[in-house]
Parts: sequence; C-alpha cells; structure tokens
Amino acid sequence: MKHLKLNLLIIINKRVYMTKDRIILTSGDILKMEFLEPLNISAYRLAKDIGVSSVLVGNIIRGKQRITADIAMKLSLYFETTPQFWLNIQNFCDLDKLKDEYEREKEVIVPFNKKLAFN
Repeated sequence: MKHLKLNLLIIINKRVYMTKDRIILTSGDILKMEFLEPLNISAYRLAKDIGVSSVLVGNIIRGKQRITADIAMKLSLYFETTPQFWLNIQNFCDLDKLKDEYEREKEVIVPFNKKLAFN
C-alpha cells in the first residue's frame, strides 16, 4: 500500500485517526475497526445480514471496493447510522487518495478568475 503525506484528522466514534505520514485509511478500515471488530461481527455475517456477497464485503474491507449508495443504505440500516455517514467516509477517503496526484495539476490548471485578470 502506498504511503501518502497528509495533514488530516479523522474523528469517528470519538476516536481520532491521524493520517499524517501514515497509510491512509480506507472506508473498509473504518468499517472493520469501528464496527465489525468491536461488535465481533465477521465479514461473512455482515454480508449475510445485509443481503450482499461476502466477496463484496471482503473487497470493501481490503480497500478494493468503494462503498456505494446502495451499500451505504444497507450499512446504515444495519448499524443504525445514516447513509451520509458511510458516503462521507468514502468521499473523504477518495479525495485523500487523489490529493497527491492532483498536486501537480495546480501548475497546469489556471483558476477561472485568474484567466479573467489576464484578459
């Protein structure tokens, strides 16, 4: 897994995850560390209970699959959270993953307002 340099803080269930200079957390990491492990729920059990394949849940936990709106709805019903909770975690992870990649885009993409100033 790639290490990314970040200046971010994730707070979930009153736990603080510092992501500066460490492997970025995935939505699957949060699912596993904050829900499955503390509640002693296996990936297989979760999959069975929410009506999805165990391969899908395993892929989410391993960071190979994103949490979609459909999965967010199912997780929210199961864990009594909101779909927004799961989608926000997924979006946060997606944006963090792209952060370094888009650093170089700052050199290429000129903001619209700066273009107007040159005309």
